[in-house]
Amino acid sequence: MGRPLIESSSNDHVANFNRKTKKLIDQALEHYNGRLPEQLENFSFENFVEVLDTESSVVNRVFEVLVREVAGSFRQRKRAHMPRTNTTAQVVQRQLAPSISTVFSRDSNDPLVDDMDQEYIL
Repeated sequence: MGRPLIESSSNDHVANFNRKTKKLIDQALEHYNGRLPEQLENFSFENFVEVLDTESSVVNRVFEVLVREVAGSFRQRKRAHMPRTNTTAQVVQRQLAPSISTVFSRDSNDPLVDDMDQEYIL
C-alpha cells in the first residue's frame, strides 16, 4: 500500500536537503578552486566530505549561523504574508510619522539665542 505519508515526506526533505547542500558545496568548491594557483591540486567534494570534522567548533559554529540565518529568513517571509492587525497598522503608522526634528529645520543664519532671550541669560 506504500509508505506512510510522514516517512515519505521526511525522506523527501532529506533528499531535498542533500541536493541543496551538495549544490552549495559544489559552488563553494568551484569558487575556492578557481582562486587556487594552477600548480595546486583542486579540492574535491570527496576531499571535503572526508576531511569535514563534525566535532570541530568552527564547523559547528558555521552551521549554527547558517541555521539562524535560514530560520530568520523563514520568519521574515512568514511575517510578510501575515495580515496586519489594527494594532500593527497603528504601530507602522506611528513609525512613519515624521518626528519634530525632521519637520522643523533651523536656518543656519539664525542665531541660536534670540535678542530677547539674551536679556534673560545675562
